[in-house]
Amino acid sequence: MIISVYSFAQTKTIEGRVTEKGTSKGIPHSNVSFENTQIGTRTDGQGYFKIEYAPAISEEITISCIGFNSLTIAIDKVGTGDNIELEENILALPQLVIESQSLTLGRVGLKEIPGSVQYISAVELKNYNYTNVNDIMKMVPGVNVQEEDGFGLRPNIGLRGSSLERSARITIMEDGILAAPAPYSSPSAYYFPTMGRMNSVEVLKGASQIRFGPFTTGGAINFMSTPIPNRFASKFQLTSGSYGYKNLHAYVGTKSEQVGFLVETFQYGADGFKELENGDNTGFDKKDYQIKVGVNTKADAKVYQSLNMTVGQTFEDANETYLGLSASDFDDNPYQRYAASQLDNMDAEQSRFSLQHYIEMPGGVNIVTTAYRNDFARNWYKLQGIIDGPSLSSVLDNPETFPAAYQLLRGQSTADTASLSLRANNREYYAQGVQTVVDYEFETGNVSHDIHLSGRWHEDEEDRYQWEDLYAINDGTMKLIQPGTHGTQANRVESAKAFAGYILYQLDVNRWSFTPGIRYENITVSRKDYGKNDVERTGSDLQTRSNSFSVWLPGVGVNYQLSDQLNLFSGVHRGFAPAGSSDDTDPELSTNYELGIRKTNSKVEGSAVLFYTDYQSLLGRDIAAAGGIGSGDAFNAGTAITRGLEFQVGFDAANTSSTISLPVVAAYTYTDAYFSKSFESELEPWGMVNKGDQLPYIANHQVYVNVGIQHKRASLFFNTKYQGDIGTVPGAEDTVPGERIDGFMVFDLSANVIINKFLSANLSVSNVFDNKYAVAARPAGLRPGAPRMINFGVRADF
Repeated sequence: MIISVYSFAQTKTIEGRVTEKGTSKGIPHSNVSFENTQIGTRTDGQGYFKIEYAPAISEEITISCIGFNSLTIAIDKVGTGDNIELEENILALPQLVIESQSLTLGRVGLKEIPGSVQYISAVELKNYNYTNVNDIMKMVPGVNVQEEDGFGLRPNIGLRGSSLERSARITIMEDGILAAPAPYSSPSAYYFPTMGRMNSVEVLKGASQIRFGPFTTGGAINFMSTPIPNRFASKFQLTSGSYGYKNLHAYVGTKSEQVGFLVETFQYGADGFKELENGDNTGFDKKDYQIKVGVNTKADAKVYQSLNMTVGQTFEDANETYLGLSASDFDDNPYQRYAASQLDNMDAEQSRFSLQHYIEMPGGVNIVTTAYRNDFARNWYKLQGIIDGPSLSSVLDNPETFPAAYQLLRGQSTADTASLSLRANNREYYAQGVQTVVDYEFETGNVSHDIHLSGRWHEDEEDRYQWEDLYAINDGTMKLIQPGTHGTQANRVESAKAFAGYILYQLDVNRWSFTPGIRYENITVSRKDYGKNDVERTGSDLQTRSNSFSVWLPGVGVNYQLSDQLNLFSGVHRGFAPAGSSDDTDPELSTNYELGIRKTNSKVEGSAVLFYTDYQSLLGRDIAAAGGIGSGDAFNAGTAITRGLEFQVGFDAANTSSTISLPVVAAYTYTDAYFSKSFESELEPWGMVNKGDQLPYIANHQVYVNVGIQHKRASLFFNTKYQGDIGTVPGAEDTVPGERIDGFMVFDLSANVIINKFLSANLSVSNVFDNKYAVAARPAGLRPGAPRMINFGVRADF
């Protein structure tokens, strides 16, 4: 008893708060432990911690959290009133490696960038519980999104008025590596990085994006995957909810002085919220696996080197369709699906591999080289059309004009003859390359210099080998009448070889920062069309074509530091998108301007940016998602202007409280995007385009507001997303069916509760008031946004 009382009398308490460096945001679930022991705890929802300990245990504590640099500090420096700040190390790698894979260097790098940029951190993603990339993108000003399936499986994203069909006009990356299946030869992103396993998201729209081609007009989006942790970390999160929704996210990883690894999986699916009369499943199932392994020399080695490998694979089985609804059927029940779409299915598999080497050379020169390979195979088996009948879009725009065809789509037929064609949109892709970045930093007096020199050799390919099956539909049930011969529809290979390089020079003089740069792209896109009668590809009817072009893309950004917290920036750069294999198609070229101001401190973050883009030659593609015939061919779409305003602000409305915070984030985008000359469009739904016609699917006004309340053990966030009216074709009219979609507002709610230092629970409610609204009228008929969904999850961190 005496010993116990004596021991209790000697017990001390240590407490403090862990925050992101440069902000006042607490980092929840951070591990706090005494150095070289297993004794410790985890931070609460606002980053606070408290540990009772015996003085003899250790004189230091270590704080670690995945996505941040670990920090070891003396006990006597804790509890002094100052927060313990962790600096982001978004890849847990040396700085040049991060620079080669990151657009921003994390939150701490924002104020150094001479252009418009947004960064969504791991803390924010954890708070909002979003796994749909469309929900994330709506937080960012200047981003245009067209929803499609309600779960974000195949996003349509554009930046600053750039075309958003299949995100084909922006540079999409994962950890700095091109992620689209074939970004040069067939850029439509039918594969998209899995949002649920991402650690952070970066969006860059300024002049410095010339580093991240080939698409340099609208901007670049980089998804930063879960990094190898600095110390042992593991997570297991299980969520379930409405419409059979379920997801599992789990990982485990650790790092010693010279070796580290991470094993991760994210799996999710649902039964679907759309309804077929026969009760068939309209949902999806998607599984994603990834492994990272890293080795490096000792930190004090004379020549430091590291080697990091990433291997991943994704599988998808989705009962999705392009067939929408007529206006009257949408008003009656927006979630119904016609019987003719009952067999529509996407079967896809993607694999990815990268190997990266980093070396620090004497004299301040660092080199990082990355080799990568992505493979993607998919067969989207879906309704192609009515045999010898009108187009699907014509039927659904005017069902009264085509009553027999309309009843056929609804399954109200008793015929046993073939009346519907289903196409197997079978395609295989690969993309591979090697990219190297050389960095040289030096100073002359009070002037600092940073030179980036990079080169990339890349090649990619799309192989189409497709066919059509003919079906009858009788009393709502489809019956195969005539199987198609494989290769008798599209039977061709589109390939690209490209060399890209850039030089970027950052010059810092007192409060001024100048970043001139130039990018070079040399591209050859070729096609081998074997024809519909040569399914063995003997070459008996082979037709070939090729298109080569090269461009220089200059840009310059200027940043002036008005104060430690306020920056004024401006920039101008050349925009570009590669053309297709037809030699009569020109690449997309534009001139892009921006002027903005940005504030960054621990209390308030915000920016306001004016942008103006002058398209000298706009580029389009004939894809089924946009209402075309799906040939994939590129075509020139005249000239256009996009201009607007981006505004974003974030602050804590209760910054005087130590136990309660009231974070507020708001974003607004105004976009005016219109054709500046008249022309005859090659895309069937457009037809004649007149000067002044608005670009389709670009809303003039978009608003995002997030208001939260955070306590040490719980948090609640309420989100509002508004999108204004959009036209579905240039020169859309309110009176023409399917040419205009009304604006809509959606409210979401998310809540998090910390149960103990290992367990937490979360609740999310999307579309809280169950609003019914349309998100698209292409390629055939109206399609709905997702109804209210309620999901509950439990998370364990060790």
